[in-house]
Amino acid sequence: MDDSTKKLIADWHRRSRQSQRVQYDTGNHYSRLNSLIGGTTIALSAVVSTGIFATLAADPALWIRIATGVLSLCSVVLSSLQTFLRFEQRADRYRADSARYGAIRRELEQIMAIPPGRDSDLRDALGAIKKQMDDLAQGSLTIPARVKRRAVRDLSAKPRQNVLFTPFDERRAAESDALALDTGPKEVGAGSN
Repeated sequence: MDDSTKKLIADWHRRSRQSQRVQYDTGNHYSRLNSLIGGTTIALSAVVSTGIFATLAADPALWIRIATGVLSLCSVVLSSLQTFLRFEQRADRYRADSARYGAIRRELEQIMAIPPGRDSDLRDALGAIKKQMDDLAQGSLTIPARVKRRAVRDLSAKPRQNVLFTPFDERRAAESDALALDTGPKEVGAGSN
Protein backbone atom coordinates (compact mmCIF):
# COMPACT_ATOMS: atom_id res chain seq x y z
CA MET A 1 0.00 0.00 0.00
CA ASP A 2 1.52 3.33 -1.04
CA ASP A 3 1.63 6.52 1.07
CA SER A 4 -1.17 8.29 -0.81
CA THR A 5 -3.52 5.36 -0.13
CA LYS A 6 -2.53 5.33 3.54
CA LYS A 7 -3.17 9.08 3.71
CA LEU A 8 -6.60 8.60 2.10
CA ILE A 9 -7.49 5.85 4.57
CA ALA A 10 -6.28 8.00 7.47
CA ASP A 11 -8.42 10.92 6.24
CA TRP A 12 -11.50 8.71 5.83
CA HIS A 13 -10.87 7.26 9.28
CA ARG A 14 -10.68 10.77 10.78
CA ARG A 15 -13.90 11.78 9.03
CA SER A 16 -15.68 8.58 10.08
CA ARG A 17 -14.54 9.04 13.67
CA GLN A 18 -15.72 12.63 13.60
CA SER A 19 -19.06 11.74 12.02
CA GLN A 20 -19.58 8.89 14.47
CA ARG A 21 -19.05 11.24 17.40
CA VAL A 22 -21.17 14.05 15.95
CA GLN A 23 -24.05 11.67 15.20
CA TYR A 24 -23.86 10.17 18.70
CA ASP A 25 -23.71 13.59 20.38
CA THR A 26 -26.67 14.78 18.30
CA GLY A 27 -28.66 11.72 19.36
CA ASN A 28 -27.93 12.57 22.98
CA HIS A 29 -28.91 16.20 22.33
CA TYR A 30 -32.33 15.17 21.03
CA SER A 31 -32.83 12.68 23.87
CA ARG A 32 -32.20 15.49 26.36
CA LEU A 33 -34.67 17.75 24.53
CA ASN A 34 -37.25 14.97 24.60
CA SER A 35 -36.74 14.45 28.33
CA LEU A 36 -36.88 18.17 29.01
CA ILE A 37 -40.14 18.68 27.13
CA GLY A 38 -41.63 15.45 28.49
CA GLY A 39 -40.68 16.25 32.08
CA THR A 40 -42.00 19.79 31.80
CA THR A 41 -45.25 18.48 30.32
CA ILE A 42 -45.67 16.04 33.20
CA ALA A 43 -44.95 18.71 35.80
CA LEU A 44 -47.40 21.17 34.21
CA SER A 45 -50.07 18.47 33.99
CA ALA A 46 -49.62 17.69 37.69
CA VAL A 47 -49.92 21.37 38.61
CA VAL A 48 -53.03 21.77 36.43
CA SER A 49 -54.63 18.68 37.96
CA THR A 50 -53.97 20.02 41.45
CA GLY A 51 -55.37 23.41 40.43
CA ILE A 52 -58.53 21.82 39.07
CA PHE A 53 -59.11 19.91 42.30
CA ALA A 54 -58.54 23.12 44.25
CA THR A 55 -61.25 24.84 42.20
CA LEU A 56 -63.71 22.06 43.06
CA ALA A 57 -63.23 22.57 46.80
CA ALA A 58 -63.91 26.29 46.83
CA ASP A 59 -64.52 29.28 44.62
CA PRO A 60 -60.94 30.33 43.79
CA ALA A 61 -59.81 33.79 42.82
CA LEU A 62 -59.92 34.75 39.16
CA TRP A 63 -56.12 34.74 38.84
CA ILE A 64 -55.98 31.09 40.00
CA ARG A 65 -58.49 30.06 37.34
CA ILE A 66 -56.59 32.01 34.67
CA ALA A 67 -53.24 30.55 35.77
CA THR A 68 -54.71 27.04 35.71
CA GLY A 69 -56.03 27.63 32.19
CA VAL A 70 -52.71 29.03 30.94
CA LEU A 71 -50.75 26.15 32.46
CA SER A 72 -53.20 23.69 30.95
CA LEU A 73 -52.72 25.28 27.54
CA CYS A 74 -48.93 25.20 27.93
CA SER A 75 -49.10 21.52 28.86
CA VAL A 76 -51.15 20.72 25.75
CA VAL A 77 -48.80 22.73 23.51
CA LEU A 78 -45.68 21.03 24.91
CA SER A 79 -47.28 17.61 24.57
CA SER A 80 -48.18 18.39 20.95
CA LEU A 81 -44.67 19.64 20.23
CA GLN A 82 -43.16 16.52 21.71
CA THR A 83 -45.33 14.38 19.46
CA PHE A 84 -44.81 16.53 16.36
CA LEU A 85 -41.04 17.04 16.66
CA ARG A 86 -40.38 13.34 17.41
CA PHE A 87 -37.17 14.01 19.29
CA GLU A 88 -36.77 10.44 20.54
CA GLN A 89 -37.19 8.93 17.05
CA ARG A 90 -34.64 11.41 15.71
CA ALA A 91 -32.26 10.52 18.53
CA ASP A 92 -32.57 6.84 17.60
CA ARG A 93 -31.83 7.64 13.96
CA TYR A 94 -28.71 9.64 14.87
CA ARG A 95 -27.46 6.82 17.08
CA ALA A 96 -28.03 4.28 14.30
CA ASP A 97 -26.03 6.47 11.90
CA SER A 98 -23.32 6.76 14.55
CA ALA A 99 -23.11 2.97 14.73
CA ARG A 100 -22.81 2.78 10.93
CA TYR A 101 -19.95 5.29 10.95
CA GLY A 102 -18.32 3.22 13.69
CA ALA A 103 -18.51 0.12 11.50
CA ILE A 104 -16.88 2.03 8.63
CA ARG A 105 -14.16 3.27 10.98
CA ARG A 106 -13.41 -0.28 12.10
CA GLU A 107 -13.27 -1.49 8.48
CA LEU A 108 -10.70 1.21 7.72
CA GLU A 109 -8.67 0.21 10.78
CA GLN A 110 -8.71 -3.39 9.61
CA ILE A 111 -7.55 -2.43 6.12
CA MET A 112 -4.75 -0.33 7.59
CA ALA A 113 -3.66 -3.11 9.96
CA ILE A 114 -4.09 -6.01 7.52
CA PRO A 115 -4.06 -4.67 3.97
CA PRO A 116 -5.51 -6.89 1.26
CA GLY A 117 -2.85 -8.84 -0.64
CA ARG A 118 -3.67 -7.52 -4.09
CA ASP A 119 -4.11 -3.93 -5.22
CA SER A 120 -7.39 -4.83 -6.92
CA ASP A 121 -8.76 -6.17 -3.61
CA LEU A 122 -7.71 -2.97 -1.87
CA ARG A 123 -9.39 -0.85 -4.57
CA ASP A 124 -12.58 -2.92 -4.27
CA ALA A 125 -12.59 -2.63 -0.47
CA LEU A 126 -12.01 1.13 -0.59
CA GLY A 127 -14.66 1.52 -3.30
CA ALA A 128 -17.20 -0.31 -1.11
CA ILE A 129 -16.30 1.86 1.88
CA LYS A 130 -16.58 5.02 -0.21
CA LYS A 131 -20.06 3.96 -1.33
CA GLN A 132 -21.08 3.28 2.29
CA MET A 133 -19.78 6.69 3.38
CA ASP A 134 -21.50 8.46 0.48
CA ASP A 135 -24.83 6.70 1.09
CA LEU A 136 -24.68 7.38 4.81
CA ALA A 137 -23.79 11.05 4.34
CA GLN A 138 -26.56 11.49 1.79
CA GLY A 139 -29.20 9.90 4.01
CA SER A 140 -28.12 11.52 7.28
CA LEU A 141 -30.20 14.08 9.10
CA THR A 142 -28.92 17.62 9.60
CA ILE A 143 -26.56 18.16 12.50
CA PRO A 144 -27.10 21.26 14.67
CA ALA A 145 -24.08 23.56 14.19
CA ARG A 146 -23.51 23.99 17.93
CA VAL A 147 -23.35 20.23 18.52
CA LYS A 148 -20.99 19.76 15.57
CA ARG A 149 -18.61 22.55 16.66
CA ARG A 150 -18.38 21.14 20.18
CA ALA A 151 -17.77 17.56 19.01
CA VAL A 152 -15.14 18.58 16.44
CA ARG A 153 -13.38 20.75 19.04
CA ASP A 154 -13.37 17.89 21.55
CA LEU A 155 -12.05 15.39 19.01
CA SER A 156 -9.38 17.79 17.75
CA ALA A 157 -8.13 18.23 21.31
CA LYS A 158 -7.36 14.55 21.72
CA PRO A 159 -5.54 12.45 19.14
CA ARG A 160 -6.78 9.10 17.91
CA GLN A 161 -5.78 6.22 20.14
CA ASN A 162 -4.99 3.96 17.19
CA VAL A 163 -1.23 3.93 16.59
CA LEU A 164 -1.75 3.17 12.90
CA PHE A 165 -2.98 6.75 12.43
CA THR A 166 -0.62 8.62 14.79
CA PRO A 167 1.86 9.60 12.03
CA PHE A 168 -0.96 11.12 9.98
CA ASP A 169 -2.31 13.05 12.97
CA GLU A 170 1.17 14.39 13.73
CA ARG A 171 1.65 15.47 10.11
CA ARG A 172 -1.77 17.10 10.07
CA ALA A 173 -1.03 18.98 13.30
CA ALA A 174 2.31 20.18 11.92
CA GLU A 175 0.59 21.42 8.74
CA SER A 176 -2.05 23.23 10.82
CA ASP A 177 0.66 24.87 12.93
CA ALA A 178 2.52 25.98 9.81
CA LEU A 179 -0.67 27.49 8.38
CA ALA A 180 -1.39 29.27 11.66
CA LEU A 181 2.08 30.85 11.62
CA ASP A 182 1.65 31.97 8.00
CA THR A 183 -1.04 34.57 8.68
CA GLY A 184 0.99 37.73 8.10
CA PRO A 185 0.02 40.42 5.59
CA LYS A 186 0.23 39.44 1.96
CA GLU A 187 1.93 41.56 -0.63
CA VAL A 188 -0.57 43.06 -3.05
CA GLY A 189 0.51 42.85 -6.69
CA ALA A 190 0.32 45.76 -9.12
CA GLY A 191 -3.04 46.25 -10.75
CA SER A 192 -5.08 44.46 -8.07
CA ASN A 193 -7.88 46.24 -6.24
